[in-house]
Amino acid sequence: YNASPQSEQFSHIIPSQVKQASKPSQILYGVTLFLSNSIVLQHPQLTECAYRLGANISRSFNDRVTHFIHEGREEGTKDFKTAQIKGIPIVSPKWLKSCDENLLREPEHLFLYNTENYTPSKLQSSNYKTISTSSDSTLPNTNSN
Repeated sequence: YNASPQSEQFSHIIPSQVKQASKPSQILYGVTLFLSNSIVLQHPQLTECAYRLGANISRSFNDRVTHFIHEGREEGTKDFKTAQIKGIPIVSPKWLKSCDENLLREPEHLFLYNTENYTPSKLQSSNYKTISTSSDSTLPNTNSN
């Protein structure tokens, strides 16, 4: 048996590295998403992405919803307020897209909706406690006095 030049060309690819759109993954197994009307233009691509990752989409905000996908300034909706009251994570569409791009379940807290600035907190470095690495007590002294 002689391998064809074409099969040798792809011999370095490990099957687990190949994304297969036809086979849903289990990355978001058990997750039920509700997509906010504020992102209605993104619904088709987010729905496809969610199914590819093994999540479900709910057409109504009900007790099965585990994540509310929202973006924009429309916080006064009944669904938004219900998600806040129930403690359901309100995350940016970027969370779902990042899960898909990296093929892993990204931490929701990095993509939580920020009501102060109307942006996902992933983009707001000021929302996190930072550990300073520039203090004199933690860095070696490089001054040669």
